[in-house]
Amino acid sequence: MKLLILSATFKEIRPFVLKLKKEAKEISEFVFQWNNTEISILLGGVGMMSTTFHLSQYLLTKPCDLIIHAGIAGSLDPDLAIGEVVQIVNEQYGDFGASEKDGSLLDVYDLELNDPNAFPFEAGKIENLEASKFNFLKSARGYTVQRTTGTTLEVELLRKKYKDIQIESMESMATFYIGRKLNKSFLSIRSISNYVESRNRANWNIPLALKTLNEVLFDMVEMLSDIGENKAQ
Repeated sequence: MKLLILSATFKEIRPFVLKLKKEAKEISEFVFQWNNTEISILLGGVGMMSTTFHLSQYLLTKPCDLIIHAGIAGSLDPDLAIGEVVQIVNEQYGDFGASEKDGSLLDVYDLELNDPNAFPFEAGKIENLEASKFNFLKSARGYTVQRTTGTTLEVELLRKKYKDIQIESMESMATFYIGRKLNKSFLSIRSISNYVESRNRANWNIPLALKTLNEVLFDMVEMLSDIGENKAQ
């Protein structure tokens, strides 16, 4: 099995990479062998544009059986705890379109610029059709933004416009779009570092989110590696 671990920044998966350096065989820079599993690390950069470029470039030149996109994120859902790691099962744009005079959002479908059902979209969302194969974690619904939400008004407008969104990130849409377009298996996991509210970094807990993200990521890779090892025997 060939696994690709994708993250926006090295900081988000640093503990995972350091553990691999200790417990797996390092084939080359950011490429490791664990049992019969080859694990490659790809830093896609912050935002959809950078992620789209680096992930597309990788997938068009190298083989990959499964992409695991891992990072931290904000949550609109108060029932999800800070430090909890969730699997994103569908993704949509959060701020792609235009603003009305009152600040409310007109998305690209309201503006009739895009078809909300053009592949790989369905009603403006992209589903991970293979998400049920990876039911290790609680499922959540994601939305991707160009800039993180930081005012009470923005939160209210988001909730009014998109009633079921939960997890805010700046990159996930890229993985969903490319994964579906190129017919690649992917898994998107996010650890919650903060709630999406009036911006107050004092309420964030990035160290906890990083700790749980890397623990879950290593457990998942270890489990997938064991499955691959058993299949090979």
